[in-house]
Amino acid sequence: MAASDKLIWPDLPSSGFIVGRLATKADVKAGNAVFHFDHINDTERAPLDIKIPQYAIRYSKIAALENEPVIIIQAESIGTTKLLGYRNINTSRTGSGLLSEFNLLGTRKPD
Repeated sequence: MAASDKLIWPDLPSSGFIVGRLATKADVKAGNAVFHFDHINDTERAPLDIKIPQYAIRYSKIAALENEPVIIIQAESIGTTKLLGYRNINTSRTGSGLLSEFNLLGTRKPD
């Protein structure tokens, strides 16, 4: 993104995300979640206590790629691993990553 280009963040959605519970297969199918691990015992999984939805930047590990502006739509832990599901604000592409790959920006629209 050029210095003259200003990132325009959309309003946070009022639906299309998972809050306070583990995602189901139906949630993924409906587009409300990115991942579901039915092969992992639910006692090893838990929803993360973070605001959802919220704005974030996902940092690219590949130097040629830009950091990605996203909206977090899902947050779960599997043991000590903390995973987030997201939707890109420009393309609506979904993906997931480790919590450590994101800068969480909160629920107020970034400047």
